[in-house]
Amino acid sequence: MSFTARFPSRLTFASLLAIAACTSASDEPPPPPDDDIPACGSDVNAPLFTALPVDESAIDEVIVFGELDPGGGDVIPNGQSGIRLDGTGVELRAPADGFIVAVEKFTWLASEFREGESDFSLIFRPCDEATVSLQHVFTTTAALAALVEDADCETYDTESETIQACSAEGLAVPVTAGEVLGTVGGATAGGFDFDMSDTRREAVVTTRANPFYKHAVCFSSYYDGADRTLLESLTGLLGEMRSGDPACGTIEVDVAGSAQGVWVREDNVIPYDGGAHAYLTLAPDFLDPEAELLISIGGEELRPLHVVTRSFVGRANLDFASVPADDSIHCYAVPNDTRSVMLALSDDDTLTFELISHDLGQTPCSGAAEDWLFSGAAVTYVR
Repeated sequence: MSFTARFPSRLTFASLLAIAACTSASDEPPPPPDDDIPACGSDVNAPLFTALPVDESAIDEVIVFGELDPGGGDVIPNGQSGIRLDGTGVELRAPADGFIVAVEKFTWLASEFREGESDFSLIFRPCDEATVSLQHVFTTTAALAALVEDADCETYDTESETIQACSAEGLAVPVTAGEVLGTVGGATAGGFDFDMSDTRREAVVTTRANPFYKHAVCFSSYYDGADRTLLESLTGLLGEMRSGDPACGTIEVDVAGSAQGVWVREDNVIPYDGGAHAYLTLAPDFLDPEAELLISIGGEELRPLHVVTRSFVGRANLDFASVPADDSIHCYAVPNDTRSVMLALSDDDTLTFELISHDLGQTPCSGAAEDWLFSGAAVTYVR
């Protein structure tokens, strides 16, 4: 999920915020409350937002869309984003005219650092096809908080916490752009999630993720002018800024007929939700897609393996999108590490993959390609 402690690919753990995500038990957005919400229109590139959700001075960083963080559950590109804050008790404002269609309250019943604390999620629709989930709203208005006081509740467990979730759905509370909805930045999180879906858009992504993943979009692209420029200039992760296009990041990493993209174990083809351990993503770095390659392995590594030097010739560190479907073995060296990767693409939908351990500086990738062989530990993946 979006607001969790991030892996330290280039920074130390001391740089990380102690933030963890919470969502409702289902990722499905609530149904439209009635027919009063207008359609978004046919122009999917038209901006929908006219007001920043917080003051410009309070924005420390916009979390890149499409992050890979297998240790945090994001083996495939994360379809969420958010804002890391500089400050606490920051006013949260509606990004556009629209409707609050659901209010959720989360209370941590058991947690190492936020037991007894609560916060809110506000589900907002600027128009019918677009849904925004503002999570980790530390306080909300009295009127919105009252809507969830007598709501139905459920309790669920994560790996480290027990959370009570209470939800009031089927609402249609009108709000105007810039209207104060509450505050963000508090005991439960040093920022807030600004997740968004737009059913007018359909990303080319794995069909094994939940149906709403393909409609996930980055919120900053729905601003225009100076606001969009600002948000995109602040997009990154822990101080390292995103480069490349689109400026906010992407979840679309699959390239047909190549090794690049999302894969699942042939012996355990299960949906991604609840089955991330069976997945593998081979993709450009989500921060600097022109420079590095990332290998995100479910159930194996806390963070993606970084292949710093990408090649466009030969079979060592070859760009994933250039790997041919001819069973030739390709080798990827991880700098300053005791692991390397070998892989081979048999056809558009079948990949053989092996994570190899070796002494530091003794990667097989520096040897002759004809000596590269899979062992019995190699795993077959499919699209």
